[in-house]
Amino acid sequence: MSNKLFPYDDSEWNAIVADAFDSHAKPHHFSKRYQDKKAAVFHQLEESSMKRNAFRMKKSAVTAIVVAAAVVLVPSTAFAVNRMNAYFRQSGNYQQNLVIGNNAASDSSTSAQPMTFQTGWLPDGMQLMNAESTAEDSGVRKYTSADDQGLSMFLWKMNSHDAALEHKINNALSEETYTCGENTVLCATTDVTGQAHPNTAFNREVWISFPDSPYALQVYVSAGISEDDLKKIAENISLTPCETEVADIWDNQTDDNQIETDESEHTAFDSAKFQAAAIGETVSNETTSVVINSATIQDTFDGITTDGIGASKDYSSYANADGTVADITRTWYKYGDGVNTLDSAIKTETKAQKILKLDLTYTNLTQETQEECVCPRLFWFDGQNVLQSEDMEAKHAGIEFSWKDSYRRDVFGSEQNDMLNTDDMAFSFNTDHSTHKNNITDMKPGESVDVTLYFMVDADNLDSLYVDVLTIGYETREDLMSGAQAVALDQLQAAK
Repeated sequence: MSNKLFPYDDSEWNAIVADAFDSHAKPHHFSKRYQDKKAAVFHQLEESSMKRNAFRMKKSAVTAIVVAAAVVLVPSTAFAVNRMNAYFRQSGNYQQNLVIGNNAASDSSTSAQPMTFQTGWLPDGMQLMNAESTAEDSGVRKYTSADDQGLSMFLWKMNSHDAALEHKINNALSEETYTCGENTVLCATTDVTGQAHPNTAFNREVWISFPDSPYALQVYVSAGISEDDLKKIAENISLTPCETEVADIWDNQTDDNQIETDESEHTAFDSAKFQAAAIGETVSNETTSVVINSATIQDTFDGITTDGIGASKDYSSYANADGTVADITRTWYKYGDGVNTLDSAIKTETKAQKILKLDLTYTNLTQETQEECVCPRLFWFDGQNVLQSEDMEAKHAGIEFSWKDSYRRDVFGSEQNDMLNTDDMAFSFNTDHSTHKNNITDMKPGESVDVTLYFMVDADNLDSLYVDVLTIGYETREDLMSGAQAVALDQLQAAK
């Protein structure tokens, strides 16, 4: 999986966001590790201009209007004295400090009127994600197309006491400033080294400054959107009044490109605390029991017809001519600091893959109809530590690493079929029961439901393998190690 920073591929993440905005959906519970990693990703959106290919989203929709304007290219330095006061200031070899003046800092009447934004033009096929359940006046919107191009837009409002919005853009390769009618547009092109899909990676961070307004729009743009289309998008974006504030307040103090280091998540634990059930044994919590009926390894995609949320999926592009799972090419990269150095490749290897198939049965232990998230996660235990797949992959590759911060190693692996390596979670989910994404719905009291899951694993990474079947809300890795939500998959040895 590219960089291993975000736990889901794009279709699964889209589904989670759709769930989040569904008023009838049961709240989805995520682990502390997931929430921490999500927070890190959101921070990195500011740090790396979406280069890790993650999104921050809220409810949204679009009301189309057309704003005619001409696009005029000008040197960015000219705007240092422009009344808009929007410009780039280089602060490292690959870091730009973006500054947008607060054009309404002294105008209380202008500042008091809440505003939202409208897109008057988008490229053909670009559609608002989850439009059917998204509020019209949202300050955050994501647009996608059938060819996986995308736009993610964030409306910000400056603090009345701030003279300007300031923001550091790391991994910046180039920048330009241009005008679209009365708006000033600043665009930084960022490095996408290590991205498994560079043609759809978000490689540009764009900011639009509006005249006589404390608002600014931040837009992440994918690589396949042309410069001409980008400028046409920008010239047709405008502000419009709304009843309630939809923009987030920008705080210059939090835009420091730093994540507090915390090594507590990566310390060794007493191996005596670790417990695990065996295949065929029941694991349960207060509401649900799970038993892994069988765990087998296969070399083909035979019988696999769905993706991680149960939607139809064709895996022929991931298979050899004889139907076997194709090897992957994984390249390891060393993180740059994004200021004076960029990420750089240190090793490339070819790795054989295996598919792990789990047949499970979930049972409702309560007296009420319930919905159950099916989200087991693989992990490894070496006698001292609970490990993720990337820890094991680095070990087999002979890659030494340290922790860049509490969320990221100082190296990452990138591969061409990263859609199937969903951060140790299943790439395929299947059941005959009613479902909503990867949730079992309408489980009657005492009812049992059979589920089949498929995981992609390196062929040399099948030892010391476990699956966490129910502990989706554990607070620390020590909680996981202490007990009874894990199942050992040591019986896989005979199935290799």
